Amino acid sequence: MISGITIAEHYVLQHNEKNFFLRRTNADERAGKIIENFHIKGVPQLPVEYLSGGNQQRLLLSFLPVDPTILLLENPTRGLDVESVHWT
Repeated sequence: MISGITIAEHYVLQHNEKNFFLRRTNADERAGKIIENFHIKGVPQLPVEYLSGGNQQRLLLSFLPVDPTILLLENPTRGLDVESVHWT
């Protein structure tokens, strides 16, 4: 995560594979879906440093591919809040 940018901007950075320039079209709406799906307590325009630790963890989990071929984790639930454990 990058301090000083919002949840929506993280979404744009994460999902902008084809272009050098960032497309902000519908970024708030799509980030809102991530917030809803991962139960993140925040809004798309909230800078990530204002999220609690558990909400930052869930945001990071939202960056993972939906169906990864392989995912290696060491102590994946260590330090996670109870709700974040559900996503690992």
